[in-house]
Amino acid sequence: MTVHAISRIGSAYGGWNIALGLIPSGATVLSCGIGNDYTFDRLLIEKLNCFVVMVDPNSVAIEALAGSGLPANNYAHIAAALWTDELGVKFGAEHSNGAGIFSNNRKVTVGSVTIDGLLSQHPKAAVLKMDIEGAEYDCIAKAQFSIRPAQIAVGFHTAVGNLDRRGAIKKLEALGYRLSAEEDEGPEITNLFIRKDL
Repeated sequence: MTVHAISRIGSAYGGWNIALGLIPSGATVLSCGIGNDYTFDRLLIEKLNCFVVMVDPNSVAIEALAGSGLPANNYAHIAAALWTDELGVKFGAEHSNGAGIFSNNRKVTVGSVTIDGLLSQHPKAAVLKMDIEGAEYDCIAKAQFSIRPAQIAVGFHTAVGNLDRRGAIKKLEALGYRLSAEEDEGPEITNLFIRKDL
């Protein structure tokens, strides 16, 4: 079993554990759920010249990215929600980092993309990161993962969504991933999965 060095990249609030050694220079990273803290994404651009596809329909993310100063050649923003289909979905309209599909406040319909759709558009993506406020359980359950990035980082929210973290972990392990890092941050447990064949 290969042991990969894992580093925490980004701010205390918006950072993620990742194996930088498995991300080639110039690689594509799929970063779903941004809010107003894109320090993880910024550091991957600065350190490895990554191209980061940021997926988030939240007004907080849209405003933050508009004033981010990130180099236009290194990122794209998709103002849609990661979900189980591409038919659109009701999404929290509140101006908050916690807005999502499972928000209890007023909702608006936004466009949606799927894990498989993103991976088919970016088949060489090195990382798939999900911080999607409870929607991660359904997205993982529905995805086929016919394309498997080297690393999947997931923030499992412990108060919203179907809460079947054990089922999500079993599915990713059956697909050939190993749980390589875990942080329990109260309302969210962040896990890093790395492909076993790497």
